[in-house]
Amino acid sequence: MTRDIVILTKSTKRGGWCVAGIDAHSGEWVRLTSADEWSHGALSDAHMTCADGTPCSVLDCVQVEVLRANPVPYQPENVLIDETKKFRKLGTWTLQQVLQVHPAEDVDKVYVNTEKALDAAGMESVDRSLVLIRTRWMRINQYQYDDSPGKPKTRATFVQQEDDWYRSISVTDPDYYSVPNDTKLSPAYLVVSLPDAPYSNGLYYKFIAKIFNP
Repeated sequence: MTRDIVILTKSTKRGGWCVAGIDAHSGEWVRLTSADEWSHGALSDAHMTCADGTPCSVLDCVQVEVLRANPVPYQPENVLIDETKKFRKLGTWTLQQVLQVHPAEDVDKVYVNTEKALDAAGMESVDRSLVLIRTRWMRINQYQYDDSPGKPKTRATFVQQEDDWYRSISVTDPDYYSVPNDTKLSPAYLVVSLPDAPYSNGLYYKFIAKIFNP
């Protein structure tokens, strides 16, 4: 079965890519996954190379061969791609075209609360792992943690509703890994996602898989 997918995220995941987008016709969320268990279904650079030899980028509309739905707990949007078939690039969309098919979602809270993570009980009330929101304001910073030496971690603070502050949310969009501290965007569109497994402390951390700065 083929599906036309507009790619909205190409964020880092276990040495590969976490790739999600919308169905170009229905606007339905779709996360593309491989059969690789170690990476939890991440796609490789080879998967993300189109039939014409060009890399698949965010906002590209691609035709994908899908084998079947591949939902896992907390990620019902997952589908399994046919890894023997290359994506076929159909064109490139603008953010405004995306918003016509899938408008920014009016959610009271981004996954239950304004905290940066959910516990197992909180996850039981979540029925999806992808959301597109419009922020009123956001700030991005780089942090160096003592227990994680090496490359700084990118974190964002943002306001969605008037008094709802989301602080220190992880950013996995590589386009923002090296921006200066205190980078401010107003407004911005974010794809916020949830993982399929908890961190070592049992928490499920929200992460910003893509930032669109209109």
